Amino acid sequence: MRRSLLAAIAMLAVLAAPASATYGGRAATPRESAFTAYFTVLEGPSIAECSGALVNRRYVLTAAHCVRPERPGGRVITVGRAVRVGNPGRHARLARVIRVSVHPRYRLTDTRAGYDLAILTLAKPLGTGVKVATPDEERDLAGQGAQATAVGFGITRVGQPVSQRRARTARLEMLSPFNCVTPGLVDAFQRSQVCAASDRQGICPGDSGGPLVVDAADGTRRLVGITSLAIEDVTCRNVTGVFTRVAALRRWIMSRMGRTATSQPPPPPPGR
Repeated sequence: MRRSLLAAIAMLAVLAAPASATYGGRAATPRESAFTAYFTVLEGPSIAECSGALVNRRYVLTAAHCVRPERPGGRVITVGRAVRVGNPGRHARLARVIRVSVHPRYRLTDTRAGYDLAILTLAKPLGTGVKVATPDEERDLAGQGAQATAVGFGITRVGQPVSQRRARTARLEMLSPFNCVTPGLVDAFQRSQVCAASDRQGICPGDSGGPLVVDAADGTRRLVGITSLAIEDVTCRNVTGVFTRVAALRRWIMSRMGRTATSQPPPPPPGR
């Protein structure tokens, strides 16, 4: 997770820190890594790394803070960068980013606003991905106390080469928003965010933008969240993860994926 999310301290009653590799979890199965993406972006001389969730063949959902500058006026290069879906090796798939769409209500300078969501349009399809949960599915499958799985490509040790990066998972319990923010902020929080935690597993820096999924009755999985930030006392220990609610923003997601995927706006009609 990029360091801009440290500003979330103002929103949360406890320390908020960038989300990293899953701790206390396990290696992702081929099925789980098949919809989990990894990519890098450039901001000046720095390289930032994030995860994402492949949905609908040519689109990756990720955190908006992954593709926006840490400081107003900065520039992040995402278009033209490669996205990898799956673990390194013969099963990994690569495609270039040709368009970036950030939710219009995301505010770089006010993380309290939530809506930490972006869509990367890819130059070619990389698979069917995971289905975005509907509001009804979120209510039925991801209510308080439900079990969910966070997946991400964060590092597991300092200096770990990208070529060795593997997707890992953490099994979490969905929490009430009252467990994550002060009562006066609950209404605003739950419009676009949800939280989940475990005393044995969790997220840490590098997992930003990664998927939070739940099991559906038909044996498939539904995407219910995108990793946004972590509430923690000690880095990667006793972490409560905060995730963007994709079901709440589903109409915007579907509208963006319904547009023609080109890196440039369409030309004007003839005669204009």
